[in-house]
Amino acid sequence: MLGLFSFLGFYLISSGRLEAALSGVRFLKIQEVRISSDWPLTPGTIRTWLPPLEGKNIFFVKPMRLIETLERHSWVEGVTIKKDYPNRLVVDVTTKRAEAIFLSKGSPYFLDGKGTPIDRTTPELFRALDLPIVSWENDSLEKSWKLSQALHILARVKKELEPLHRVSQLTFSQPPVFKLFLLPHRIEADFSIENWETQIGHLAEVLKTPPLPLSQIRKINLVFPKKAIVSSNLSN
Repeated sequence: MLGLFSFLGFYLISSGRLEAALSGVRFLKIQEVRISSDWPLTPGTIRTWLPPLEGKNIFFVKPMRLIETLERHSWVEGVTIKKDYPNRLVVDVTTKRAEAIFLSKGSPYFLDGKGTPIDRTTPELFRALDLPIVSWENDSLEKSWKLSQALHILARVKKELEPLHRVSQLTFSQPPVFKLFLLPHRIEADFSIENWETQIGHLAEVLKTPPLPLSQIRKINLVFPKKAIVSSNLSN
């Protein structure tokens, strides 16, 4: 019997009659499209991006075309589509993870872990995601720095300082200097891109055993190798 079905399938394919033979098979028509997704994308939003699928013959649905359609949207990281025969399509969407907010000429954009802009922020997402802000001191510096540098710095600082301290903002200044603004004590930490990775350890030490109460420290200058110059609120 198996040999008979194999022969029949081979005959239909080779003769070009497979589509005609299966197009009218009712139990192969899609009755359910099951969608799962990560925040901030909802299954309802993803459904609006897909063409009508219910009632289509599942055999002739082309998953790669649907995947290409969904991956055009900025928040989509990856898509898997499974045909659950005889009549259900399963769509699973993973989203990009926002790691920072980038200010470009006054407009805020979410950045992923590689420093690639995802999408412009909305007030709702801005409030929901407590993320560090990346900016330049002025727009003329934009070509002097890479957003990927900012995300690398933020990841390293997060590893070294959290949960006791976190970065609220990273500002690129005139090269090679950049500035980190730390919470909860509102401390500015200045670094040089040339030696910041070794100086992060000095920052951690100062914050752990500060020469002054942290509430009195305004700025820590770590631009110079192996040094940490602490300025208080009373400093000029």
